[in-house]
Amino acid sequence: MTDFVFNKELDLAATFNHWSQFMIQDGQLTIGSAKIYASIWRKFSTTAASEPHQCASAGRLASLSVNQLSQIVTTASEGSATSYPKRMAQLVSRVMVFAFGGHAAAEMLPSLFLDNRKKDPVYAELENTLHNQSAEQNLSLDFSKSGQSRSDWKSIRDQAIAALCLYAGLRLNEIIQLRMTDIKSDAEGYVLSIKGQRVRTVPIAKAGNQFLSAWLTERSNICEQVGDVSHDYVFIATLSGGSVARLTVYRATKRVLGDSDHGTATAARNTFAARQIANGTDDQIISDWMGYRTDFTIARHKEAFRKKRTPKALIQVGEKRRPS
Repeated sequence: MTDFVFNKELDLAATFNHWSQFMIQDGQLTIGSAKIYASIWRKFSTTAASEPHQCASAGRLASLSVNQLSQIVTTASEGSATSYPKRMAQLVSRVMVFAFGGHAAAEMLPSLFLDNRKKDPVYAELENTLHNQSAEQNLSLDFSKSGQSRSDWKSIRDQAIAALCLYAGLRLNEIIQLRMTDIKSDAEGYVLSIKGQRVRTVPIAKAGNQFLSAWLTERSNICEQVGDVSHDYVFIATLSGGSVARLTVYRATKRVLGDSDHGTATAARNTFAARQIANGTDDQIISDWMGYRTDFTIARHKEAFRKKRTPKALIQVGEKRRPS
C-alpha cells in the first residue's frame, strides 16, 4: 500500500478507509475489529456532518478544536454504553493523527473521556504492557516449579510460549505457525525465521534462550517416547502432534506471566518493544525484529511508551545485535 497523502477534499469515510486499510496491512488491526471501528466512525462522521458542525471533509475536520471534537463525540455517543464515548474519542484521535501526521487537538481528545482511575492512553492498545521485573520473575518462578500443577511437558511448553512473546516479540499467530526448521542458533543463542508477508529474522533475548532450549529438549524426548510427531510445529497440542490453538497460547501467557489484567501475548510483545525502545536500540532494528512495515508504526510506539514512561530494561546491552 502506498503512503497516505493528506487531501483536504477527502471525505471522512475515505479518510477512515485509508487508516483502516493501512492498519490491517500493517498487522495492527483485524478485519473484524475494522468493521467495529467502521460502525463507530460512521456515527462520528454522521454527527460531524450535521448542524452546527457541517464537517464533511478532512480539511474541515483538521480545523476543529479539541472542544468541538469533544462535542461531536458526546452527541454521537448519546444513548450508548458508558465506555462508548471513550472508544470513539480514541478512534477519532488515531485516525486524525494518522491522516494529518500529528494533530494536537486529536491527541488531547481521549483525555477528556478518561475514567479517572486510569492514565491517559495516548494510544490505548500500546499502553498494554507488563511490568518487566514482575513478568520475568513470574516466568522464572513458574519454570522452577515445572510439573507441580500440570504435566511436565505442558508446563515447559507454556513457559517457552510466554518467553517467545516476552523475549522475541512474537505475535500469537507466529507462535502457532512456528516450525522446527524456523529455529537456528548462533554463538549467542537462538534465532528465529518468522514467515509472514515478508520473512524476518528475530534473535531471542539472552534471558529467553533457556525456556526455548528446555522445551526443545522436552519435545525431543516426546518424539523418542511416542515416535515422531505428525508434523514439525514447534509447539504441539498433544503428544501425537497437532499445532496449538489460539486459546492455548492465550491461556499459556496468562497463566505463566501471572497478570490477570494484562498477561497476554500482545502485552508481552508490547513489553518486548518497550524494552528495546528504553535501551535505545535503533528504530530500524526494532522495526525489523517486530515486523513493522513502516516508520509510522515505530513512531507511534515510541510516543506511547514515552508517555507511559516504561521502566528501563532489566538487562542493559551495548551493541544492539540482539534484543535485551
